[in-house]
Amino acid sequence: MSELNPNDYTAVWFAPLEIEALAALHMLDEEHQGRFPARRNDRYVFRAGKMCGHSIVIASFPPGEVYGTTSASILASHVEERFPNLRFGLLVGVAAGIPDLSVHPPRDIRLGDVLISERTQSGPGIVHYGLGKDTGQGKLQPLHHGYVLPNTGYIVRSAIGAIKNMRPNEVEKFLQCYESIKDKEHPTGTFADPGQENDKLYVGDDKNERLAEREIRSDSERTRVWCGNIGSGDKLLKDAQERDRLRDGYNLIGLEMEAAGIMGVIPVGVIRGVCDYADKRKRKEWQPYAAAMAAAYAKAILNKIPQERPAALRNATSDDRTDNKGRDREEAAEVPGSSNGKAARHATHGFNLPGNNNKVAGNFGNIGNITGNLQIVPDDLCKEFLGDLSEGDPCMDMSRIETNKGGILKDCFAWILKDPQLKEWRDNKDARLLWIKGAPGRGKTMLMIGLVKHLTDRLSSESSKLSFFFCQNSEPCLNNGVSVLRGLIWELLNKNHDLGRHIPDEYRTNDKEKRKAMFERSNRNLFTTLKEMLSGMLRDGSLEAVYVLVDALDECDKDLGELVEWIADDAADDLSKAKWLVSGRFTMKLDRTLGRKPTLELNGERITPAVDQFIEQKVESLVNKGGYSEELKNQVRMALKEKAESTFLWVALVCNHLKFISRLNVMTELNKFPPGLKPLYERMMRMIEDQDENTSRQCKQVLRAVTIAYRPLALEELALVVGLHGRPIDDIRQLVRLCGSYVILHDEENETIRFLHESAKDYLVHDANVSPGGLEQEHGLTVKCSLQAMSKILRKDIYSLRRIGCPSREARPPGPPNSDPLSPIRYSCLYWINHLLETSKEFRGHDTQREIEAFFKKHLLHWLEALSLMGGIPNAAAAINKLVHVFSPEDQYPYDGNQFYHLVRDAHRFIHYHKWAIENSPLQVYASALIFSPARSLVRELFRREEPEWITTKPVMRDSWSLCLQTLEGHRGVVRSIAFSRDDRFIASASDTIGIWDSASGNRLQTLEAHGGCAVSVAFSHDDKRLASVSSTDTVQIWDSASGECLRTRNSIGDVYDIVSAIFSHDDKHVVLTSSYGIMVIWDIASSECTWTYEARRTVIPSTISHGNDSRRLATASDGNIIRIQDLTSGERLQTFKGHNGMAYVFAFSHDNKRLASASYGNIIRIRDFASGECLQTLEGNNGIVCVLAFSHDNKRLASASDDNIIRIWDSASGEYLHTFEGHNGIVFVLAFSHDSKRLASASGDRTIRIWNLASGECLQTVNCHSNIITVTFSHDGKYLASGLSNHTIRIWELASGTRLQAPEGHSNRVTSVTFSHNGKHLASTSVDDTVKIWDPASGECLLILEGNSSRVNSIVFSHSGEHLASASHRTIRIWDLTSGECLQTLEGHSENISRVAFSHDDKDLASASFDKTIRIWDSVSGECLRTIDLRMEFPNASLATVHKYLCTKIDTILFNTPSTSSTAPSRTAHQNLQHRGLGVSSNGPWITYNSENLLWIPPEYRPYCSGLTASTVALGCPSGRVLIFNFDTKFLASCF
Repeated sequence: MSELNPNDYTAVWFAPLEIEALAALHMLDEEHQGRFPARRNDRYVFRAGKMCGHSIVIASFPPGEVYGTTSASILASHVEERFPNLRFGLLVGVAAGIPDLSVHPPRDIRLGDVLISERTQSGPGIVHYGLGKDTGQGKLQPLHHGYVLPNTGYIVRSAIGAIKNMRPNEVEKFLQCYESIKDKEHPTGTFADPGQENDKLYVGDDKNERLAEREIRSDSERTRVWCGNIGSGDKLLKDAQERDRLRDGYNLIGLEMEAAGIMGVIPVGVIRGVCDYADKRKRKEWQPYAAAMAAAYAKAILNKIPQERPAALRNATSDDRTDNKGRDREEAAEVPGSSNGKAARHATHGFNLPGNNNKVAGNFGNIGNITGNLQIVPDDLCKEFLGDLSEGDPCMDMSRIETNKGGILKDCFAWILKDPQLKEWRDNKDARLLWIKGAPGRGKTMLMIGLVKHLTDRLSSESSKLSFFFCQNSEPCLNNGVSVLRGLIWELLNKNHDLGRHIPDEYRTNDKEKRKAMFERSNRNLFTTLKEMLSGMLRDGSLEAVYVLVDALDECDKDLGELVEWIADDAADDLSKAKWLVSGRFTMKLDRTLGRKPTLELNGERITPAVDQFIEQKVESLVNKGGYSEELKNQVRMALKEKAESTFLWVALVCNHLKFISRLNVMTELNKFPPGLKPLYERMMRMIEDQDENTSRQCKQVLRAVTIAYRPLALEELALVVGLHGRPIDDIRQLVRLCGSYVILHDEENETIRFLHESAKDYLVHDANVSPGGLEQEHGLTVKCSLQAMSKILRKDIYSLRRIGCPSREARPPGPPNSDPLSPIRYSCLYWINHLLETSKEFRGHDTQREIEAFFKKHLLHWLEALSLMGGIPNAAAAINKLVHVFSPEDQYPYDGNQFYHLVRDAHRFIHYHKWAIENSPLQVYASALIFSPARSLVRELFRREEPEWITTKPVMRDSWSLCLQTLEGHRGVVRSIAFSRDDRFIASASDTIGIWDSASGNRLQTLEAHGGCAVSVAFSHDDKRLASVSSTDTVQIWDSASGECLRTRNSIGDVYDIVSAIFSHDDKHVVLTSSYGIMVIWDIASSECTWTYEARRTVIPSTISHGNDSRRLATASDGNIIRIQDLTSGERLQTFKGHNGMAYVFAFSHDNKRLASASYGNIIRIRDFASGECLQTLEGNNGIVCVLAFSHDNKRLASASDDNIIRIWDSASGEYLHTFEGHNGIVFVLAFSHDSKRLASASGDRTIRIWNLASGECLQTVNCHSNIITVTFSHDGKYLASGLSNHTIRIWELASGTRLQAPEGHSNRVTSVTFSHNGKHLASTSVDDTVKIWDPASGECLLILEGNSSRVNSIVFSHSGEHLASASHRTIRIWDLTSGECLQTLEGHSENISRVAFSHDDKDLASASFDKTIRIWDSVSGECLRTIDLRMEFPNASLATVHKYLCTKIDTILFNTPSTSSTAPSRTAHQNLQHRGLGVSSNGPWITYNSENLLWIPPEYRPYCSGLTASTVALGCPSGRVLIFNFDTKFLASCF
């Protein structure tokens, strides 16, 4: 019998059961005859064949094998090891279906239907429900969210998606496959359909079981395909009640027994045919039909997957099969096109599957790299990524540099192509790295430009690729490691869009704003992300070799060490296709990593002939221009060669000077130039000094400004920075040209000044005497000139935007192109504070403070507007922080009792509080920022005249700034945990994602995606280098806090589930994990092993666990009022304390481990001596249950928080009660001191985090979400306001006097909405108690109760006549007669919950808005649906009202014409055809709008939980309980919008 080669097979079909394997064999187009080579440890015999062009191996259990996930995992491991070239896999067979006829639409799964596992927002696709805890009563308590397994392979998911896209005809595609085998025989019959009449589903419990009534499906609809979560476990489930419990808990569509085992090894696609319902009834006769249907669908998938074999796979022939049969799988195989002729199989390397972050080990993992060409990335995604990635075009940068250097001379470059070392690097596949090293001016950059052009021509017809980057220290986008990686990726991807498959998942899965944010400089893990992406691209199997050139590495300021080390590592990686060529001067950093690598040094021996050629060409140019004689020509040539010292730059500088010298004086001038660059620069400086005094002074001003500038200056910027206001631009240009030996004008359009060479900047900084007063003085002059220039140009609405809510991204300068009024002062606006910080303390005294104060008093808002237009607000926020520090009272600046400091401080508060509004909408600095600032804010008082006149009534703000300094926005869910870094520079937060924030500026530095769910806990290690997180799926991760790289992931901790917190030990070697039910686990980070587990005798909460600061002790509390101290390493009990009257449920160690604080249910706190157990202090005074305790790091303070929402600060030594912090509206459950003991962080159930300054009481950050006010509404005459509260009551205010009139009571649960009748005589309310009540607002009497709603009423509205009321409950609308209380009409048709209803002005029509993204118009008499309006968004909190021909919502007002009643189907109107009118509140709350235009930004503190509108008034119900009322001049607004 012939021998089959395992290397030939690219797909695996798992068919565990015999009947499943038979169905698979019948599906084969061709069965391969033969056997696979035998090995000693073989446990399985595999069948193989061809199907849809794919070579497939069929893997199944041997007879008698115990089924389940363990057996499946063993089988998958053998397959993965045995077949090294697998591209994808399928698990095909039978399963139990789980119907749910109670939902809408019914999930009517039937026997013979096909189930596909699919990861969605509702679940992971495969749920390993068997992982859990045995309750001891024969029941299993599953994991909180199940174990999240790897996702199905990308190519399989794509094929499934292609089939789904054929709906409703998808079934036809695989029924043809089924028809081909339905009559095939197996041991007990055929694969025919047993008949729908034999498909019986029983519902209900055992006592009330009944047969479900289901209609017989038509032949065309006999089989349906269902996608969703499939449960996988070792237990054969035959219990309908347990089945339904799992269904409801995990949203399952089916149950099976192998997927969880196989998916942990190979990420297969799971296709199952339904053969039973997981109940007590046997339906074995359905297995063949179900197996055949699953096999038919699987074949349809194979038909969609491209048949080409991966390019990197060995093209084995029949002869190979015998030659290779004994070859070990680790042996390297010849791969055409690999960089070194060989490619190792790398069986132990993991990889990231496309679209999946889970690592899979083994050969199957390597498939991602060798089959990358099969992963199609949408071209628009690739283009969008290139746009976001780009900081410039490396080709354009190269052209600019070449032009500035006078163009490349071929004769001066050609020598390097013949150099043996260069040829070795270029032509030898094993030569992967070469460093071109040379002193300044030796022509390194021109050589690199020449090599780029040479390789471009050479590689144009080859499959090898080229990428390059030119560093320049003076360019912010060319002088750091991140920019180098961005440029190399851009150059490679721009010409090879197929490499877009390496675009990070972080980018693919986010929305546009988050995609752009990924490339912000504040993203601390950007370098790592880009490095990993480029690594993947350089390993791509479609590439043969990639030539990567990086010039002037020594000019890379940031990330140089890490970049060079990575380049060296990549050059040593056998998988990488890169051939690196780098250039740079000798530096210690470069030499440390590259010194022992191949080096091509540009010494005199190598480059003198090239320099001589350069001199010949330069002399010829001088001869042509100056008419030199032959004798003079020879003299000049000889003099240049004698002095050049093999330095191109020296020749270029001297010849550039000689161009302007008469031939009579050429040799005289030439003899004055000394050899060497530094002496030459000194000579050039003397020439500047020989100019007249005024010109010399101004030239030095130019050089000083260019030298200290933070980026290259444009010519018009330079004029203002050096104080040459009003001078013609031609004069400034002439001054720059006089400095031509050091700087050069580049870019004819913008005329940017750049250094001619990096050595020129080095000379001016270190050697030249251009700044006699020192650099501090030069920075001071720049500050003064900048303030003067900005004061002359800045003004309100400088771009003439007029639209008060215009986004900064849409703002454009007025007038023709290149007429930006901000261009001359752009540099000054962005950097004047940076220059101020570089000045001396003496400079920052009296006079400078007066100048800054004058500027702030007149132009602060104008400056912030300009910064917003420039995108400079984040940098300004950081700079103003430093300004506050510089002018703090501690520095004792003697000026008007620190009046200046108070202004700076107030500006600091103003900028930070309104940062988001100003940054995103420039003109909001004159609107929202002023209106929502305190009444006595210095900034508001100075600019009160700028407050918008079109707001006629403004809410009264507090007198002074609140304790909240800044609000951190970005999380979409509840913030569950926060942690300070030890140096207090950063804050980590746990929510829908993990956020790392700059604690000073509030900028979000990183966003980390927790594995498998939202994050519930975060904690910094004590060296701040790592961050621990716990997700809602009980996954624990350790992150590098600097790069954001995930260092370790543990998906489960034994039998422990519902983990709620993680704490580092103080030696950072262990993490203590705590579950909600009292289990504590000590996790050793290095070994990833759990050293011991402790279970309390009753449930504990996270705050009842405290870590000793010596890393060895842990405190816990349990029943019996006992505190136990455990040794972390051994688990030994060290101490037991008693003494509380109730159970001690909260406690904390002091940081010196000498004291332990504990709190009991008696609201008493005790501080004990840890060694003796003696009670040192008893603290009383809490008015509620103590929820959390924390010692300061200096151990002098103890903070406590109780359920009265108050934080109290105690002296831990004396027990004295020191301070009270109030402001939270919910229970505080987390307290954390900063490590300098100056700040305290608190997190509350009101969904706020507050950072408190213990000395000043300031709050450094806050997030607000909830409030007790549920709903607010105006009476129709505008005289009254009513609100519904969560305490079951209603409050009514008279708006003119502010008097509260009535507080009707009577609902048994939270009030959800209130509304007035149009005549103001009645008030209707809804509640969670499912009732609608009608009240007399004057007396508070309940007049009528409307009952009969099947669920909570979401909306109510009176008819304009006051005779009827409409209510919306779930998907149903009811119209009630208010005289009799009778229900007149029941309207149905929406497919999702209805959020709001509204009558037309004549009461004939009724409008309803729903979560199904539609508005429906109904005939209120007949109940007929007249019209359906399609929207692009849901109306979760929308209010609807009608005014004449307008349909008004809380979001906006829609103009439409209701069609007349007819018998035809209701019409539909698309969202883009709607017109929006009047005042509104945006759907997510941040804006008050007018005619859909943003009008006034609402800070988070005042963001409404509910709101009310009239034609000219907006009322906002705030989280704090306040109601803010705004009146607008709508005539003025109408004229503007």
